[in-house]
Amino acid sequence: MIEVQNLTKHYGNITAIDQLSFSIKPGQLVGFLGANGAGKTTTLNTMAGVLLPSSGDVLVEGKSIFNNLAARKHIGYLPDQPPLIDSLTVREYLNFVAQLKEIPPREVLKEIGRVIELCQLHEVESRVCAVLSKGYRQRVGLAQALIGKPRCLILDEPTVGLDPVQIFEFRRLLRSFKDELSIFMSTHILSDVEAVCNDVIVIDRGKAIIQSSIHDLLSQHQEHQKIWIQSSDIEKMTAYIKGQSQVKFLEAKPNAVLVELQVNELSSQAFLKQLVENQFAISEYKHEAIHLEDIYLNLR
Repeated sequence: MIEVQNLTKHYGNITAIDQLSFSIKPGQLVGFLGANGAGKTTTLNTMAGVLLPSSGDVLVEGKSIFNNLAARKHIGYLPDQPPLIDSLTVREYLNFVAQLKEIPPREVLKEIGRVIELCQLHEVESRVCAVLSKGYRQRVGLAQALIGKPRCLILDEPTVGLDPVQIFEFRRLLRSFKDELSIFMSTHILSDVEAVCNDVIVIDRGKAIIQSSIHDLLSQHQEHQKIWIQSSDIEKMTAYIKGQSQVKFLEAKPNAVLVELQVNELSSQAFLKQLVENQFAISEYKHEAIHLEDIYLNLR
C-alpha cells in the first residue's frame, strides 16, 4: 500500500499541494483529476521522490520514500514526457535503467525480457529511441517504469498525443496489470479514467475535493436523469418544458429535446405521462447515461 500523508509543497508564496492525504491499496487503479495548475504534476513528482515536500510524507508499506531507498524502489514512474535516451536502442536503454535501479547483473536480461514482453516491444527492441512513434515511446516509458517489479505505478498523462488505436492498446495494457500492482494515473482524458480506473481523486488548488469509487460517484449523481424526447411538436413542447420547475431544459434539436429531471422529485415515467396528458405526441424517448465528464464539468 502507498499512503500520502498531509502532503504539502510550497513554491515561495504559492502552495501547490495543501495537506493532501489519500491511500492506494494493492490492485487499485486510481484516476487523478484536476484543472491545469491544480497541483497534479507536483503531487506525482513528490510521490515518485523526484521532489521533496515542504511537509508531510509518502509511505510504501509503512516506510517513507524520502529516507528509505528500498521503499522508493517499489514505485515506478512514467512522467508526462517519457525519459528516453534517443541515442540508445530500446534494449540498450532498458539495460541502462536496470542498472540505475540496481537490478542484480544475473537478473538484468531476464528483467528486460519480462518488460519487453509485457509492453509488446519485440518489434522495436533493436531500434534507437529517436525513431520511435509516440505510441512506442509511451510503451518504452512504461517498460522502464515497470523494471524492478514496483508495487505502485505512477503515470502522468500517459495517453496524451496517442491516436485512438494506441489509446485502446495502452488502456488494455494498463488493465492487464490490475492484479499485479496499484496504478495512480493523472489525466485530462476522462474517458481514460472511466475505461481503466475503479476509483477517482479530484483536486483543486492542491486540496482533494472528491475521493470516491467511480461506481459510487456515478450512483450519487443518478438523481439527475437526462432524457431525449422526440416529438413532431418540439416548439410547443419546449415552451411547456421551460415552464416546469421540476424539469431543466438543456438542448433542442429540430425534432427532439434534451431535459434533465431531479429523479427524487419527478420520475421519467411521471414526466412522460404528464406530456401525453397535455396532448404532446411522443414518437420516441431515450435516457442519456451520466458519465464522469458530466460530474467533473459540474464541479468547475
